Amino acid sequence: MGYLKFTRRRKEVEVLQHLTCIQSSISHSVSPVRFWAIEGGTIFSMPIAGGWVTSVANLDSNLFSIAKQLIEGVAFMHEQGVAHLDLKPANIIVDSTTGRLSIIDYSVSEVVRGPDHMFTGFAGTYGHTAPEVGHESYSPIRADLWSCGNVLRKLADRCQQSPQRDFLVEICDRLLNENPLERPSMSQAARWLSNWTDNAQQGHQMDGIAPTMSVSSVIRYLDTFTNDMLLCSGDFSQGGPMVHVHG
Repeated sequence: MGYLKFTRRRKEVEVLQHLTCIQSSISHSVSPVRFWAIEGGTIFSMPIAGGWVTSVANLDSNLFSIAKQLIEGVAFMHEQGVAHLDLKPANIIVDSTTGRLSIIDYSVSEVVRGPDHMFTGFAGTYGHTAPEVGHESYSPIRADLWSCGNVLRKLADRCQQSPQRDFLVEICDRLLNENPLERPSMSQAARWLSNWTDNAQQGHQMDGIAPTMSVSSVIRYLDTFTNDMLLCSGDFSQGGPMVHVHG
């Protein structure tokens, strides 16, 4: 089963075609999508991939999985040079059977050159957009960071306190920073979640992380650990180290 949508916006079609043609486990753009060009625009079909993220049952148990999928999905989108610009619960759906999350509705999405590509004007839905959108020149990528944090913080506020929930709230607070330049990238947030998950699955304490450390201390430790790994991953074939910078 699926549904049809008509659009006059060529960019929406191009973004969907670009994102859905890439096979990746961390791509959470709804797929498969089929397109038919008609006079005046394009009709495309998409599967019904679930219900709104706010309707997920047992949210306490599923919060971390939802957060991980949303963050890695937006990170993938950003790596492909796409800013969604309308991240909100109605555009984030979860399959009640598989638990898989999908991001939908690219009607105001933009193709960007990176986080420093600036736009003006309003895009998105009032109440779900970053504070700078519509008021000044802004980065669509960094605006997505705020919107993602906003969705996840609202979900976290509906859950009981737990170490996982508190860790996620700390990440959300950083994404919701009023200064766009201070927000962590989606790839950075994905690394924090991945490290936290790996540590929990291993069932033992990661070197340097004490049980009583605050979440902020854990994040600072993981940042230091990641930077140390990058500095040690040089290519010595040319007689010197090559530092790989990721952002």
